[in-house]
Amino acid sequence: MEIKSVKKFMDYQDSKFTKRVIYETEESTAFVLNFMPGQKLPQHNHPGSTVYFYIIKGEGTILVNDEPKPLTEGDVVKIHDKDMLSFDCTGNGPASIYVVLTNLTNHQAFAQDVN
Repeated sequence: MEIKSVKKFMDYQDSKFTKRVIYETEESTAFVLNFMPGQKLPQHNHPGSTVYFYIIKGEGTILVNDEPKPLTEGDVVKIHDKDMLSFDCTGNGPASIYVVLTNLTNHQAFAQDVN
Protein backbone atom coordinates (compact mmCIF):
# COMPACT_ATOMS: atom_id res chain seq x y z
CA MET A 1 0.00 0.00 0.00
CA GLU A 2 1.10 3.55 -0.71
CA ILE A 3 -0.62 6.62 0.73
CA LYS A 4 -0.15 10.17 -0.55
CA SER A 5 -1.89 13.41 0.36
CA VAL A 6 -3.71 15.02 -2.56
CA LYS A 7 -3.20 18.39 -0.86
CA LYS A 8 0.52 18.16 -1.66
CA PHE A 9 -0.37 18.13 -5.37
CA MET A 10 -2.63 21.19 -5.24
CA ASP A 11 -0.28 23.76 -6.79
CA TYR A 12 -1.74 26.95 -8.28
CA GLN A 13 0.04 29.34 -10.64
CA ASP A 14 -1.26 32.66 -11.92
CA SER A 15 0.17 32.15 -15.42
CA LYS A 16 -1.45 28.79 -16.31
CA PHE A 17 -3.04 25.63 -14.93
CA THR A 18 -0.82 22.92 -13.46
CA LYS A 19 -0.89 19.14 -13.58
CA ARG A 20 0.77 17.13 -10.83
CA VAL A 21 1.11 13.36 -11.32
CA ILE A 22 0.41 11.29 -8.18
CA TYR A 23 0.59 7.71 -9.47
CA GLU A 24 1.40 6.08 -12.78
CA THR A 25 1.36 2.47 -13.93
CA GLU A 26 1.26 0.78 -17.31
CA GLU A 27 -2.56 0.73 -17.16
CA SER A 28 -3.52 3.95 -15.39
CA THR A 29 -2.44 7.38 -14.26
CA ALA A 30 -3.76 9.56 -11.43
CA PHE A 31 -3.05 13.26 -11.19
CA VAL A 32 -4.42 16.59 -10.01
CA LEU A 33 -5.25 19.47 -12.33
CA ASN A 34 -5.14 22.89 -10.64
CA PHE A 35 -6.74 26.06 -12.00
CA MET A 36 -7.00 29.69 -11.02
CA PRO A 37 -10.17 31.56 -12.05
CA GLY A 38 -10.33 31.97 -15.82
CA GLN A 39 -7.82 29.22 -16.62
CA LYS A 40 -8.88 26.50 -19.04
CA LEU A 41 -7.99 22.93 -19.98
CA PRO A 42 -7.98 22.83 -23.80
CA GLN A 43 -10.40 20.55 -25.63
CA HIS A 44 -8.99 17.04 -26.17
CA ASN A 45 -9.79 13.33 -25.82
CA HIS A 46 -8.10 10.15 -24.62
CA PRO A 47 -8.63 7.44 -27.27
CA GLY A 48 -8.93 3.99 -25.74
CA SER A 49 -9.09 5.32 -22.16
CA THR A 50 -11.78 6.12 -19.65
CA VAL A 51 -11.35 9.35 -17.69
CA TYR A 52 -12.75 10.07 -14.23
CA PHE A 53 -12.89 13.64 -12.87
CA TYR A 54 -13.50 14.25 -9.16
CA ILE A 55 -13.88 17.92 -8.21
CA ILE A 56 -11.84 18.32 -5.02
CA LYS A 57 -12.11 22.09 -4.72
CA GLY A 58 -13.81 24.97 -6.49
CA GLU A 59 -16.12 25.02 -9.45
CA GLY A 60 -16.15 25.32 -13.18
CA THR A 61 -17.74 24.19 -16.41
CA ILE A 62 -16.89 20.97 -18.19
CA LEU A 63 -17.60 20.77 -21.90
CA VAL A 64 -18.04 17.23 -23.21
CA ASN A 65 -18.90 16.87 -26.91
CA ASP A 66 -19.99 20.54 -26.99
CA GLU A 67 -22.39 20.04 -24.05
CA PRO A 68 -21.54 22.31 -21.08
CA LYS A 69 -22.26 21.19 -17.52
CA PRO A 70 -21.49 23.08 -14.30
CA LEU A 71 -19.33 21.24 -11.77
CA THR A 72 -18.83 21.91 -8.05
CA GLU A 73 -16.94 20.29 -5.19
CA GLY A 74 -17.82 16.62 -4.78
CA ASP A 75 -19.01 16.06 -8.36
CA VAL A 76 -17.67 13.01 -10.22
CA VAL A 77 -17.69 12.70 -14.02
CA LYS A 78 -17.00 9.65 -16.19
CA ILE A 79 -15.76 10.52 -19.67
CA HIS A 80 -15.53 7.96 -22.46
CA ASP A 81 -12.52 7.55 -24.72
CA LYS A 82 -13.76 9.35 -27.82
CA ASP A 83 -15.54 12.16 -25.95
CA MET A 84 -14.00 15.59 -26.53
CA LEU A 85 -13.59 17.37 -23.21
CA SER A 86 -12.43 20.69 -21.83
CA PHE A 87 -12.72 22.48 -18.48
CA ASP A 88 -13.04 26.16 -17.62
CA CYS A 89 -12.49 27.39 -14.04
CA THR A 90 -15.48 29.74 -13.81
CA GLY A 91 -15.58 30.21 -10.03
CA ASN A 92 -14.18 33.06 -7.94
CA GLY A 93 -11.43 30.90 -6.44
CA PRO A 94 -9.04 28.09 -7.35
CA ALA A 95 -10.27 24.70 -8.55
CA SER A 96 -8.61 21.28 -8.31
CA ILE A 97 -9.65 18.10 -10.09
CA TYR A 98 -8.44 14.61 -9.18
CA VAL A 99 -8.20 12.74 -12.50
CA VAL A 100 -7.80 9.02 -13.15
CA LEU A 101 -7.12 7.71 -16.67
CA THR A 102 -7.63 3.97 -17.13
CA ASN A 103 -6.89 1.53 -19.95
CA LEU A 104 -4.10 3.72 -21.23
CA THR A 105 -2.72 3.03 -24.67
CA ASN A 106 -0.14 5.84 -24.63
CA HIS A 107 0.56 6.15 -20.94
CA GLN A 108 3.76 8.20 -21.18
CA ALA A 109 2.01 11.09 -22.90
CA PHE A 110 -0.34 11.54 -19.92
CA ALA A 111 2.03 10.68 -17.06
CA GLN A 112 3.92 13.96 -16.98
CA ASP A 113 3.53 17.09 -14.87
CA VAL A 114 2.51 20.31 -16.62
CA ASN A 115 4.11 23.48 -15.26
